[in-house]
Amino acid sequence: MDALIQRADRLEADVKGIKGTLERLEPLIVRMDERLKSLATRDELNATRDTLKDDLRRIGERTARIEGAVERMPTTLQLLGFVLAVLGIAGLAKHRIARFRSMR
Repeated sequence: MDALIQRADRLEADVKGIKGTLERLEPLIVRMDERLKSLATRDELNATRDTLKDDLRRIGERTARIEGAVERMPTTLQLLGFVLAVLGIAGLAKHRIARFRSMR
């Protein structure tokens, strides 16, 4: 009978140890559960991935349009040539007008 009582006492001590461990783990488990609730689900991640893919595709299209517009813009050399041509035409026109006025 003593052996049975000793086994019961050891069992009670073991159960107390297990209860103590569970009591220490419970707050950690509760915190983990709360954090897990705030994580995205697989469906939410897939939806976000699809949205990002669409956004990147649209950005790529817009970038291509911008690149095309930039390629059609005149270069600095072309603009300088245009300005010089306008100044040349203005100077020629001024010279012709001055010459026309002196002929009167």
